[in-house]
Amino acid sequence: MRGRTISSLWWKDAMERLIPPAVDEAEPKPAEKRRRRVVEFALHPGFVTGRVQDGAGKSFRVEIGFTVISEEAWREILQSFFKESLFLASFLAGAVPRDVAAIFEAHHLPLFPRSAAEISLRCDCSPKALPCIHQSMVWGKVLERMGEDPFAIFLLRGHPRDELLSALRQMRSEELSKMLSDEALPATVESDHARTAALTEYYLAKPTLKELSYHIRADDLPAALLRWLEPMPVGDAADNLDFLLEDAYGHVARRAQIFGLGMKK
Repeated sequence: MRGRTISSLWWKDAMERLIPPAVDEAEPKPAEKRRRRVVEFALHPGFVTGRVQDGAGKSFRVEIGFTVISEEAWREILQSFFKESLFLASFLAGAVPRDVAAIFEAHHLPLFPRSAAEISLRCDCSPKALPCIHQSMVWGKVLERMGEDPFAIFLLRGHPRDELLSALRQMRSEELSKMLSDEALPATVESDHARTAALTEYYLAKPTLKELSYHIRADDLPAALLRWLEPMPVGDAADNLDFLLEDAYGHVARRAQIFGLGMKK
């Protein structure tokens, strides 16, 4: 189980109690019991198949069936998954979080069958009591497979992992497309006609333009830029240089003001 044991998995109790270890009615010899094994095993949407070979070489076919979740109910469950970022991130990362069972309960569809009466059991040995030893052995393989791939529980309810992930990706893609569509734009965005009309008048002066006024003046602090600069590395000439630069900046400021007012000098 890739370093994990069944006892460490959150679904252990819910699944193990469905089919407990069976009593061996045949009471085979120890050597025959050791040779008994599961020779075929497969999970399908909604059911499990297996074949158990006993110590004498005889084989028995086993089938375990589950109630399949309807398409309509599955879509509702997927919507609930999609709304919860934890589930969406976990599924895409290849994990099934413990709280996933609560989503199914909220839709009145338990993720795990409540008892063995909710699953169907068949075996070629025509057992007098269920489960028989062959069904119990195949069920052990189901638990092992779930330890390797927790998504197997969804497959047993009729919906494989690829279907789940594909549906969630499709929902995410549709949401992104909706966000980028015109319908998803803010209501303040105008229609094409309104935008065209606004651009046509964009460069036309409005009556209120005549009401605008402005006043150009020099800096409140002449040569303010010099106050932000570090002292120049010119030794004793630094003080004289500052005075010279202040005069130069003041002259430039006055010329700029004259130019801005439209005066020649």
